[in-house]
Amino acid sequence: MEKLTFYNINKILENLADRRSSDFEFDQFLNNEVNSLNDLYENNRSEDMISEIEKLGQFKLVQDNESELEGYGEIPVKKIFHFIDHDIYVQFKGFWSSNGGSQFESCKEVKPVTKTITVYE
Repeated sequence: MEKLTFYNINKILENLADRRSSDFEFDQFLNNEVNSLNDLYENNRSEDMISEIEKLGQFKLVQDNESELEGYGEIPVKKIFHFIDHDIYVQFKGFWSSNGGSQFESCKEVKPVTKTITVYE
């Protein structure tokens, strides 16, 4: 499998998102209802969609602040997916509201960084 860059992955995701009204529910992917390529295959039968999905390779959700969401109004939300075969981490940012669920507006490449935190107790 050819290693993709963030730009390549982003283009594939944009293409899949553009089809959300037809045979691909991009929101299912972002809302972690789709956890693997097998789940994507289950929901998408068209050959051109499957070839796009295969290019993504294996992926997993590595960070999600949705469990922290509570209250009213629009609350910032972010999810980070690791595209394992390409070693690319993609952060999706948007907002959550109690009546509309999650809406994602942007994505960017991020990298894991280890930080040391000093806490005094």
